[in-house]
Amino acid sequence: MQQAAQEHDIRLVVMTPENEAAYGEQNQMIEDLLQGGIDALIVSPVNIHHTDQWVAEAQADGIPLLTIDEKIPGIPYVGSDNYRIGQMAAKEMASRLPAHAAVGILAGSANQDAHIQRTAGFRDYLREHTDLRLVAVAADETKYRQATRESEEMLRQHPAIQGLFV
Repeated sequence: MQQAAQEHDIRLVVMTPENEAAYGEQNQMIEDLLQGGIDALIVSPVNIHHTDQWVAEAQADGIPLLTIDEKIPGIPYVGSDNYRIGQMAAKEMASRLPAHAAVGILAGSANQDAHIQRTAGFRDYLREHTDLRLVAVAADETKYRQATRESEEMLRQHPAIQGLFV
């Protein structure tokens, strides 16, 4: 984006919250940008459940809006097919594990559509195309320490797990 902005003489402002759980911080950044007279807004929402206010404001002000990596219904989106990514991960895992192996999912944030869709694709592929057994699922914010603890706890409770989709 920065290179394209330079090539087209566009002033680009890039802002990021502290982490993927900081939706309040991100919402304040977006509000400040909207009040500052921007011409367009590109956002990777950290929480799809807390977007209504700034989406409505951008639309009311006629500010073009698109999202990256996180889909919001009715808003143009640039990103991956996250459901398909989950399916591909399950297919790859199934090709590497023995029949009837136990697997688990550490799903990431339930506030991000990418995580929700990847988990759904993984689950659906396992159920429809493999004999792998899904024995544990944990969803948590995407903070390294917390995810590490969740993984350790999952493996402690289910020592037979041979594959973990994170």
